[in-house]
Amino acid sequence: MIIWGGITSTTSGSPLLVNTGACYNPTTDHWRPVATEGAPKARRHHACVWTGHEMIVWGGRFEDTLGGREVLFDGGRYNPAMDAWTPISEAGAPHSLDPVAAWTGTEMIVLGNDSESTGALVGGIYNPVTDSWRAMSLENGPIIWVCPSVAWDGQEMLIWGCLGNIGLCRFNPLTNTWTPGSEVGEPATRCGSTALWTGTELFVWGGNQCDNNYLNQGGLYNPLTDTWRATTTDGAPIRRGYVVAVWTGTEVLVWGGANSQRFFRDGARYRP
Repeated sequence: MIIWGGITSTTSGSPLLVNTGACYNPTTDHWRPVATEGAPKARRHHACVWTGHEMIVWGGRFEDTLGGREVLFDGGRYNPAMDAWTPISEAGAPHSLDPVAAWTGTEMIVLGNDSESTGALVGGIYNPVTDSWRAMSLENGPIIWVCPSVAWDGQEMLIWGCLGNIGLCRFNPLTNTWTPGSEVGEPATRCGSTALWTGTELFVWGGNQCDNNYLNQGGLYNPLTDTWRATTTDGAPIRRGYVVAVWTGTEVLVWGGANSQRFFRDGARYRP
């Protein structure tokens, strides 16, 4: 497990961005530091994917204790076996705020708001073998970008949960095209939901409709049949957003999160 970047605190309590990290081995229960030589600039809100042998980080925001702020359009590739960083080409890269990313098996898809905050989306597709970017079509893509949930189903990037968006959006990097998903039975749109791919369905759960109306329901989307089915609320955790979730092969494990009243340190197991 690789942890890198983000925000910590100084001895005075002021927030501090870092470009450090560590690798954890659960077999030996041991941590080792991530190299800082050649590492990207300190940041938060960056996108991150695992390729099978490298961690790729891209974009994000830099802030210092003096009030300086900068949106970043660069990144790096970290190889834990070599404990070494490789810079990423910036030629043709998307200038996007708070990007999300998905790994296709050969490429990283990056998508986010444009750096001028006009509401338009900016995306790109990065190939680490050639260290090059190619343009991403946005025709028929998401309309409004607010904290979406993203998953890769093996062929397409599935994006859902953007407030104001009309339905789920599916992006195929091979054809560079977007396809809308069915709205029949679709859960109410929200931000702060969690999403993951079970192997056959997109699982989405929880979130906030941005008026402190937190939810404890969600849905399962099957891209082969283009259909939704609701998740049961029987036994579901208390309404919340921003939870973490993993897929075990048979169950979704949901943990933590928060709502307008409290943070949570509990969770539940959902069997689709």
